[in-house]
Amino acid sequence: MGKLTLDKMGLTMPVMAPIYGWSRWRGKSHIKHYRNLEIAMVVFEADEDAVLDILPPDVEPANSPPRCNAWVSRAAFVNDGIGGYDELEIVIYAKYKGETYAYVPKVYVSPCPEGSRSEIIANGEELGGCQPRNAWITLESDLGQMIGCVERPKGKRLVTLTVQPEVLCRPEDIPMGEHHPGLLLRYIPNTEAGKPPAVCELLQFKYTWAPKINFAYLGSGSLTFDSPSDIDPLYKLGPTRIVSAMYYAVDTDIPQGIKGCTLKNYLEDWKWPTSTS
Repeated sequence: MGKLTLDKMGLTMPVMAPIYGWSRWRGKSHIKHYRNLEIAMVVFEADEDAVLDILPPDVEPANSPPRCNAWVSRAAFVNDGIGGYDELEIVIYAKYKGETYAYVPKVYVSPCPEGSRSEIIANGEELGGCQPRNAWITLESDLGQMIGCVERPKGKRLVTLTVQPEVLCRPEDIPMGEHHPGLLLRYIPNTEAGKPPAVCELLQFKYTWAPKINFAYLGSGSLTFDSPSDIDPLYKLGPTRIVSAMYYAVDTDIPQGIKGCTLKNYLEDWKWPTSTS
């Protein structure tokens, strides 16, 4: 009889705790802390059809034309055993039942020197509804601008994002944060072929978002999806207009494990096709 009981499992896959040390905090509110998270962000408008193609049912753009943001960030410190890493995140401002959310359809992660891509993926983000993919990401400063570059695979440039910081702004003017709860689609396939997915849910998650005073700048920016790829078709979300750009540092806290609440279980509504073979 196996001895790996629930009380001995970690909070995510792989369950063989203590790979990340989380099992010792079972029963307590373990929080993932990001400190001095450095972000270069561009807010932009995108093609409505391209946005609708990747929004789940019952979710619609919050703006017309749809408004999105893309950022390249550097996480210098995360308290969950994976080290620092760089990230590209694309967000669509969306509405569900009249409420505005920040829907996250695209996340790419890459290591800083002490980080590990495999550790980030194994961190269980995909089980919580996030959809991370590996990529080679850099965030650098040159000629007064912050430049974020994303390659997948190495040598194939998917994204170039630039921000020239110019004037200080109020931290509360930074998009995202507690003004827009996060929205994720969690999908876990069935182990049996031809069966409906085991999980297909629309999730809300909340987080704290504290931009650093005197480290929040508005400025000029650009965003290009440089190399079309049908494997990573980010180019379909290419900006039709740049709205704003900013560079800032932030501390943010995200509950580990279950991140929020289930807004909708799609399996209750969908009729899965029956195989005729």
